[in-house]
Parts: sequence; structure tokens; C-alpha cells
Amino acid sequence: MNEDMKLWKEEVTELIKDYWSLDSRPDLLRDIVDHIVRLYPEDFKDGNQDELTIIGEAFEYLQTLCGDAVSSEDLEHMALTEKQQNIFNP
Repeated sequence: MNEDMKLWKEEVTELIKDYWSLDSRPDLLRDIVDHIVRLYPEDFKDGNQDELTIIGEAFEYLQTLCGDAVSSEDLEHMALTEKQQNIFNP
């Protein structure tokens, strides 16, 4: 990785870290940064992209990872189903 790419990766990392609250998941942060750097290998100084684009790409990447995640609604449904099964099958 050349020096310009290292600097670009550091810039992206610092930007994402401004919004990052999962301190226990530095591996996920690195994956997001790597994804963005692969999508946009050149620095955004040409004015074609902005901070919102980077954050949007991070959000989109996280959505691809979380497609099978369990929501609070899913948990409530599972709890209700289990409760109903226990009532009908003591």
C-alpha cells in the first residue's frame, strides 16, 4: 500500500471513528474502512464525494452484514411463541 493510500485509509478511519460507538468491535470498524477504501481507492479531494457519502457507504455495508440479525420484534415474537407453546404443552 503506497503512502497516499495509507493516508486515505487513515482519513476514512478517523471519519468513521467520529460516529463509531461499538468500542468492542474494532474488527468491524476495520472491515468498514477496508470496504470504503476498496470502493473509493482515490482520496475524495477531487470534490466528487463528501463525508455524507462515506457515512452512507458505511451504513450500507453494515446493512449487508445485519440482514439476518434478530430484531427486538423478532425476540418478542419468539418469546410469545414459546409462552404459547408452554401454555398448550405443559
